[in-house]
Amino acid sequence: LYRPISRTKKYDKYFPKVSCQSTFLKEATTTGGLELMKQWSKKYAHQTEKIAKKLQGKTLPETINNIYNWLYNHLQYDADGYEQKLKSPACSYFMRFDGIDCKSYSLFASSILSNLGIAHKFRKVVQPSDPNRWSHVYVVVPYKNQELIIDATKSINTEVNKVKEFDMSVIDV
Repeated sequence: LYRPISRTKKYDKYFPKVSCQSTFLKEATTTGGLELMKQWSKKYAHQTEKIAKKLQGKTLPETINNIYNWLYNHLQYDADGYEQKLKSPACSYFMRFDGIDCKSYSLFASSILSNLGIAHKFRKVVQPSDPNRWSHVYVVVPYKNQELIIDATKSINTEVNKVKEFDMSVIDV
């Protein structure tokens, strides 16, 4: 899952310095983290105010593409295991070389979208490779009669194969 990411420091000025500790979600699964992610998206939106302005495009699809590309190219991915952890956006940015999981990526994207006033939701899914548990989270943005995805864990920003899904609205349409 390792990939080369940008080593530039030019974005450091867009994020507040924070005490960077991930929050251990105890025995929680991906499911248990959704409500906390929703709360944190609002609580930590101030951490992405500056970068949100830089990533806003002329159209919604362009904005979504900008957010995905920036996350994918500037933050390393590291899938979590049994220990479910969540990092604030600024913490994720400053820990970007160590890697963040799908929940922290989704929280980061959500806080940017919240700053831009864009309706979106978190989607948790059960994947065919692990059909007995919720195993992945990403962001879905309603757009006309379709959905735009932000899943920076993948090299191509498309929805994963899934056998079951559950959505939690963060900002309603």
